[in-house]
Amino acid sequence: GPGGGGGDGGGGGDSGGSSKGGGSIFDRLLGAPAKPDPFYVRYCPALSWEDRVLGFLACLVIGYALTITSLFSYTALIHGNPAPFALRYSLGNLLAICSTAFLMGPQAPLAPR
Repeated sequence: GPGGGGGDGGGGGDSGGSSKGGGSIFDRLLGAPAKPDPFYVRYCPALSWEDRVLGFLACLVIGYALTITSLFSYTALIHGNPAPFALRYSLGNLLAICSTAFLMGPQAPLAPR
C-alpha cells in the first residue's frame, strides 16, 4: 500500500552499483558512506536448500568422525600427551556446532537471545 516497502531504499531503479552497500536513499544523497556487505555475502554465493543440507551433513559427519577418532588417542592423553586428543576433540565439536550455519545462516547461532 502507500508508504509500504520502506526497506527497499529505491534499489529497483538504481543501476545496481551504489545500492549494494545498503543504507537509505537519504544516506546516499547526503554522501554517507555505504555499509559494506557482510563477508558471507561477498564470499559465499547463495546456496540452494539441497546445498545447505549437504554442507550441513558433510560438516556434521566430519565433526563427529574427528570426535570419535580422538578417542583413539586417549592412551596418549593418559601418558601425558594431551595434544592429539584435545586437537581432534575440539575441532570435531567446533565443526559439528558450526555445521548449523549451513541451515540457519552464519549469524543465527551467534545472535543474542
